[in-house]
Amino acid sequence: MKAHRKMLWLLPLLVGLNAQLCIAGPTLEKVPLCDLQRTAKQGEQRSVLVEGIYSDGFEMGVLTDDACPSEHTWVELSLQSTTNKEMLRSILDTAGQADVVFEGDFYGPGVPDPKLPEAIRKSYQPGWGHLGAFRTKLVVHAIQSVKVPAAHPASADLNYSAPILQEAAQPRYPPIAKAAHVTGKVSVRVTVKDGKVVKTDVVSKLDPAGQRFLETPTVENLKTWRFDANVTTEFTVTYTYAFAGDETDSPTNPTIEMLPSLDVNITARPLKPVVMYRSLSGRPSMR
Repeated sequence: MKAHRKMLWLLPLLVGLNAQLCIAGPTLEKVPLCDLQRTAKQGEQRSVLVEGIYSDGFEMGVLTDDACPSEHTWVELSLQSTTNKEMLRSILDTAGQADVVFEGDFYGPGVPDPKLPEAIRKSYQPGWGHLGAFRTKLVVHAIQSVKVPAAHPASADLNYSAPILQEAAQPRYPPIAKAAHVTGKVSVRVTVKDGKVVKTDVVSKLDPAGQRFLETPTVENLKTWRFDANVTTEFTVTYTYAFAGDETDSPTNPTIEMLPSLDVNITARPLKPVVMYRSLSGRPSMR
């Protein structure tokens, strides 16, 4: 029964992953980005599956191909599926660029406003993106795959696939940290041997308050993690402690989210500060 309770908080993650695996879409043949850029016609729009190096931002950025490095396609995310979304965000935050396979709508050069004089329309070609600097645009509806570019020095570690967590105690927002409005990110290098956590090394650099109130509860929670008995590995996870929402008079349960990378987000509502004052009788009171 105890083990079952420990696993309950993981069920939303497992259900969400299973639901995503059931999503099926139309089959598209992958087209080289360079071919799309070279053959794109003015006003053209087509559904594509395309691979490239994505960089410069999360919601909006640029897609390039090493085979034609001088050409750039403007990218806007309009996702219809969250599959690989957080993995893309994580790799961009760490490496600054990602090797991706995107599914979406590819647009050729824009069509000039018909109200413009004919002489201007013949020589003017509207662009996409920042300052209209891009001939082509890709609106992404799904992220088929994402990984760190092979040329990146940290690609071996960042492309690591996390093992499947089988058991874990539910993480908590430490009460003292919550009362003191302490937030922060605790990154820990975890060593697993025969399915059990045998070593933890805190690698993040927090201020003194974060070190005092967040690091120890994070490490203690990690020690409860269990994997299959044949798992022996090392990886780094990050626990993010944050506040969201309006202040509340009484403590509430935090929102806990575990990502496929095994990173953990713990978000709580902030507590209203307690003001101490002395009455005329000299006795301390709270307000």
